[in-house]
Amino acid sequence: MRLMLIEDDAITRQVVGTVLGNLGYEVETFGDAERALKSHGEAAYDVAIVDWMLPRMDGMEFIRRLRGQLHGEDCVVLVATSKGAPGDLEEALAAGADDYVRKPVNGGLLAVRMKIAARAVEQRRARRAAETAKKAALERLERMRRLESLGNLSRRIAHDLSDMLLAIHASANLARQEEPGSERIGTHLSRIARAASRMSSLGEALVDYAGGDASSARSMSLAHAVDGLEHVLAKLVGDRAKLWIYAPANLPPAHASPTEVRQALIALVTNSLEAVAEEGGEIRVAADVINCNAAYLKSALPADEAVPGRYVYAEVMDNGSGMDAGTRAHAFEPYFSTHAEDRGLGLASVLGIMRGHGGFISIDSKLYEGTAIRLHFPLAAVTDTPTVDRTGSAGRLPTSVVVAEDDSLVREIVEDIVTGAGCACRTAEDERSLVAAMDDDVEAVVLDLALRGSGGVGTLMRLRAERPNLRAVLTGGRGEREVPEDLQRDQKTVFLRKPYMPAELVQALRRAMR
Repeated sequence: MRLMLIEDDAITRQVVGTVLGNLGYEVETFGDAERALKSHGEAAYDVAIVDWMLPRMDGMEFIRRLRGQLHGEDCVVLVATSKGAPGDLEEALAAGADDYVRKPVNGGLLAVRMKIAARAVEQRRARRAAETAKKAALERLERMRRLESLGNLSRRIAHDLSDMLLAIHASANLARQEEPGSERIGTHLSRIARAASRMSSLGEALVDYAGGDASSARSMSLAHAVDGLEHVLAKLVGDRAKLWIYAPANLPPAHASPTEVRQALIALVTNSLEAVAEEGGEIRVAADVINCNAAYLKSALPADEAVPGRYVYAEVMDNGSGMDAGTRAHAFEPYFSTHAEDRGLGLASVLGIMRGHGGFISIDSKLYEGTAIRLHFPLAAVTDTPTVDRTGSAGRLPTSVVVAEDDSLVREIVEDIVTGAGCACRTAEDERSLVAAMDDDVEAVVLDLALRGSGGVGTLMRLRAERPNLRAVLTGGRGEREVPEDLQRDQKTVFLRKPYMPAELVQALRRAMR
C-alpha cells in the first residue's frame, strides 16, 4: 500500500515517516502540497496523510484538488491537525477527507487509524474491481446485441435483395420471350424498374443507417422545416389521425441537412401513424430549443455520444399504443417491428442520420400512453455558410467524355447514357487506363469514387495537375461526404449519388460545364 505524507515541519515529517515505515507501509514524504499533487498525478497513492496548516496551499485545498485528479477519488485521505472542534472536523469531511489524526501524532493511535484506512482502501479496490467487471460485462452484452442486430440486418437485406433480383431476372427473361412489339414487354420492364427503385431505396436507407450523408448540413431553421412539411404530412396522415404542427419562428438555427431532417420526420410520423387508434388518434409535430444536462442525456441514443449543451430539437408525439421497456430498447434496431409486417430500416435510419449529424435521439413512451421522440440537432456555428448551389442554370453538354468505372456492367450502361446524349465517349476501368484515354479533346470525366488506383478524388487531382479546367462528375453510393469540402465548393465538379437515372447523369454533365 503506497502512502504519501505531507508535512512542512521536517522533524515531524521524519518522525511520522519512520513510524509508518516501521508499520510496514511504503511511505513517500513531501514538504509541500504542490509537489505531492504532481507526484500523485504521475503515480497514484492509496493513502494520503496531509497536515491541515501548510504554506501556499493548505490541507483543505490539497484535498479538493486531489479529488479532481484522475484516481483522486480512490485515495483515502487523513487530515493531521491539532484542531478538534466539531465544526473543524466537519469542514475537513466536507472538503473530501475520510478521517483525521490528532497532532501531536501518537504512534499507537496512528497504527489504529492506518488499519481503518487500509480497510477503506481494500473496500474501494473491491468496489472499483466490481465496477470494472460490470462495465466489461455491459460492453460484452452491447457487443453481442450489436452483432445480433447486424446479423438480423444482413439476413433481411439478403432476403429483400433476393426478392428484388428475382423480379429483375425473371422479368428480363420473360421480356425476351415476348414477341417483338408485344404490350407485355412494357409490363415486364415496369416491374424491373419497380424492383430497381426498391433496391435504390434500400441503398439510401443503408447509407442513413451507417450515419447518413450530413455533408449538406448547414445553418437551417427547424421551424421552417417543420412548417414546410405540413402539406406532405397532412397527405400522409389523411383522415387516420388529427395532425397538429407547431414551431416558434424565433428558434436559433440548427446545423443540419434539410433533406435528412425531412426524411427523419416523415419516418417518425409514419411510425406514429401505425401506433394511433383509428378513432381519436392525434399526432403532434413540434420544434423548440432545450438545454441538455448530463441527467437528461442518460437515455440518449446513440448511447455515450451526446454531450451536454444547448440543442434545437424536432419532436413527433402521438397518443397511440406506446411502448414497454423491452420495445423501447429495440425500437431503433434494423427491421424491428411490433406490427405484423415489419417496416425495414425506418427508425434505424433515423438513428443513423442523427449519429451522422453529431446529434442524438430521446424517446419517452409508456404502454397505452403514447410516444414522444425528439431529434436533437447541434446549434449552427456562427461560421456556418450556405452550401454551393448545385441546382442553378446548366451549361452545354461536353463534346467528349471519359467514363471511368471499375464495374464492367455499370461502365457499359453509363457509356450508353453518355453516347445517347450525343457525346463522344471512351471508357476506363482504372486510374492507369483513364490517364491513357485522356486526349486533348476530352472535356469531362465521369469518375467512380471507388476507382482502382488513387480513387476517384486522387485520380481527379492527378488529372487536374495538368488540366486545371477539366470538368468532372464524381459518382458514389455513400453521399457527398465522400468528396472533400474544396471539391464540394468547386463549380467544375458535380457529385452524383448512385444509383441515378440517365437524365440525372446528363443534367450533372451540363452543370459541370457551366
